[in-house]
Amino acid sequence: MPPISPEQVYDTLRHIKDPEIPINVVDLGLIHDVTTNQRGITITMILTTRFCPYQGSLVKSVREAVEKVAQGTHVEVIIGYSTTWSLSDLTPEGIRAWEQFFGGDKKE
Repeated sequence: MPPISPEQVYDTLRHIKDPEIPINVVDLGLIHDVTTNQRGITITMILTTRFCPYQGSLVKSVREAVEKVAQGTHVEVIIGYSTTWSLSDLTPEGIRAWEQFFGGDKKE
């Protein structure tokens, strides 16, 4: 079993912010699944836009952050292109951060 739990992965990823929106990738709703097993950790995520110019650096940041806390464990990050991000993906904390950054209620 990997040395960290899915909850610890989520906690780690709360330190990674989207390059354009100052909200972490968990509360922004970009992390859709974290699976841990004997082979390693798999993180399934989406992007705010299909052609996000920060895709490479964002995936790298996610992978490296988890590798740092799960030393020696294989970490794979999969981008789910079949799912489109929307404001409904925000967590309650993400909604508060969105409203603070953009002002007022979140709008689609």
